[in-house]
Amino acid sequence: MNTTSSSLLRSRAALLSQRSLLVAGLCAALGACGGGDSKSPVDITPDAAAADVGPVEDANPNADVPTGGAPVADVGPSVDATPPDMGPTGPECPPATGYGLLANPVAITSNATGAHSPRAVWNGMEWGVVSFAPAGNNVGDVQFQRVNAMGQPVGASQTLGRARLPKYEVAWNGGGYVIAWLGDRDPVSGFTGIRVHLTGADGTPIDAPTEIADTFDADRIALGWAQLSGGLVLFTRGNAGTGGLFAQTLDEGGQTFGPRVTLSPTRATSPHVVFGNGNWGAAWLTPGANSLFDLNFALLGENGAVDRVSQLPNNAGAQSGISLAYGNDTFGLGWSHVDEAGTVETRLSIIAGDGSVQATPTVQGATGISVVSDVTWHEPEFFGVAWDDIGGGAQRVGVTRINTVGVGLDPVTIDPPEGAVARSANSAGTVSNLGVFYTLDPTPTPSGISAGAQVYLGRIGACRR
Repeated sequence: MNTTSSSLLRSRAALLSQRSLLVAGLCAALGACGGGDSKSPVDITPDAAAADVGPVEDANPNADVPTGGAPVADVGPSVDATPPDMGPTGPECPPATGYGLLANPVAITSNATGAHSPRAVWNGMEWGVVSFAPAGNNVGDVQFQRVNAMGQPVGASQTLGRARLPKYEVAWNGGGYVIAWLGDRDPVSGFTGIRVHLTGADGTPIDAPTEIADTFDADRIALGWAQLSGGLVLFTRGNAGTGGLFAQTLDEGGQTFGPRVTLSPTRATSPHVVFGNGNWGAAWLTPGANSLFDLNFALLGENGAVDRVSQLPNNAGAQSGISLAYGNDTFGLGWSHVDEAGTVETRLSIIAGDGSVQATPTVQGATGISVVSDVTWHEPEFFGVAWDDIGGGAQRVGVTRINTVGVGLDPVTIDPPEGAVARSANSAGTVSNLGVFYTLDPTPTPSGISAGAQVYLGRIGACRR
């Protein structure tokens, strides 16, 4: 996008043999596969999309920078400050790096029916977290909770509405939170489809949610936000995205603005979008000719239309969800790869602000089958790639930091108690106080998540014994 269009955006006033067997095994182990056909992504989150909107196949970017905005002050513990003493009962601090869990993870939900699939955003002072409280028959309540920098819930949890599976996203607009979700049928109005709701800085919902017309068959959604301008919602339509991919701009009040744009008239899934460098960066998956899925990345203009397409490798063998973040004039696209030997691993494609691919390192950390669940930006130079890992009869989550030239640091892992599983990792925060939100299920069932599951928070930063 040129300088003029960038200025306009800122000033808008209202603005898949062995591989198949392995993938099938992963599906069975996790109790969640997406799509309904042999070429649908494997989803490690309970919904068949966990990153789509978190719970869906994507994640919310800009940990240190609220979505679409300028850097904010780090109010968490400083890297240069004396790190907290964990004491004899705290988590072990890796001696080689001095970087790990600041305290034992804690539950931030307590719903009687359970809660899972968190999505979070950091606004410089606190986290805003969206989760899914099951209500039966694949529907549940979309719940929103503020959490302070020390990991303590702030204020009352807000129930925003019913959703069809955990498919939602959350962003910070500079003065409050923006939550978009795939809503279940409203018993009064009869509306089914995408809802967008704004809250104040204290998390209190403002007015009624915006209902985006003609989205009754939406299947995956993603939300990006540019402060002082508005937002962009990407969504696929039809079962497993067979109806294509579309973009809809929103003004600062969360109302639809301008015409809907078709990004793909044919099958697409796992959309994600983030604002950066005066452009919208968007990524999604499409069926590959000789592989499971191919990656797509494009720079979009202020109205959501394609300005420039990146030349990503064909036949990438992409699987599961993807996630996109932006920082230092660079986009980081996290994705899961299935190679010819059937190995599933995570990768990060580093893309310059002009759309050119700079590097695609493998994300280290997982010991079994790893699936990317989220990517966020950590000032001043790292992408944090959150991943779910299953191997050796255990299922855990972790985060690996990779800089903009593709050099990675040692991963930080979170292991659940014996017999429990951790999944659906989503991170947000600063490098000195990074919040990793995830689902901890103490009594997982063959069919999926139990009613005992809750959303947990593990805070990561500089630590010592």
